[in-house]
Amino acid sequence: MQVLVGFGLQMLWSLLHSLQLIIHLPIFIVQYPGYAFIFYIVMAWLVKFDIVETEDLYVEWFDLDQEGPYASEYARLLYLGKSWLFNSGFISVTFVLTVLFYGVAKLLPLCRDKHPRFKKFSNKLDKDLYWNFVLRLLLELSLELFIISIMDVSIGNFSTYGYGISFFFALFSLVAVLGIGLISRLYLRKNYDKLKEQSWIDRVGSIYQGLNLKSKVNSLFHVEWFLLRRFIYAATAFYAIGNYWVQFQIMFKCSLFTIWVIGSMRPFDSLYTMRVELANECFLLMILYHTTFFTYVIPETKVRHKIGLSAVFWTSACISF
Repeated sequence: MQVLVGFGLQMLWSLLHSLQLIIHLPIFIVQYPGYAFIFYIVMAWLVKFDIVETEDLYVEWFDLDQEGPYASEYARLLYLGKSWLFNSGFISVTFVLTVLFYGVAKLLPLCRDKHPRFKKFSNKLDKDLYWNFVLRLLLELSLELFIISIMDVSIGNFSTYGYGISFFFALFSLVAVLGIGLISRLYLRKNYDKLKEQSWIDRVGSIYQGLNLKSKVNSLFHVEWFLLRRFIYAATAFYAIGNYWVQFQIMFKCSLFTIWVIGSMRPFDSLYTMRVELANECFLLMILYHTTFFTYVIPETKVRHKIGLSAVFWTSACISF
């Protein structure tokens, strides 16, 4: 049962990773047809982890202005502010809950000697929090954190104390997520022979979960490229805004390079996982191709609507695969 659950979760993460890249495409300079855009907005609630509206609370608590979006492209996916706090939504709530869990983890050892029933829960909490849970959280939120962090750090608004706090969180998020790549490059590669030990799996196993550990270069490079690609994605959306040709070339080449990494390096420990990842990447490549027709290349509205239906179909196929 544990094997089946773990395998199912691995497929779920694979789908989520592809959907994150697909659903965030409207932040580039493309004009999606109405129903295709509505479809992507509905899916955005899932991939952005924004299940609770917190913007009004942050404006009041942190003395933030009723700021507008950085650009209309960002407003399409409900990035309605320029600061990390305003755009983070439920992510910041998740971080607060994580800190509370750490507080509980520190207090439980004081009780578990007197109350043995707390011992098992305390030990499991220690194992998950140091550091698998946090590393997995940062990996899954990496694209979202890169998008809102690059925006905040680049704008650099310090007009109120709330914006100063927001800038700190944005900078911390960038360092933390990019730090996972550095951990893989400098720490895990150095101690590669120990990665199969249970103590290492309990601490940092979420970084290389589901990867084929027969090759140090192939398996760990996939983790590093996973994070670097999302950083490039977010940076391209922000710094190349208004230049679709540059955006498309970078996204297209990143997708082709990912297909090459999966096909030639074979970083996954399951052939089925590799096939699913390749299929998801091909779906993304197909949808990237569709976005070229949502620009001035196809000016006719009727034709765009037909291509929009095709984009919805391929996105649905990716979800159903």
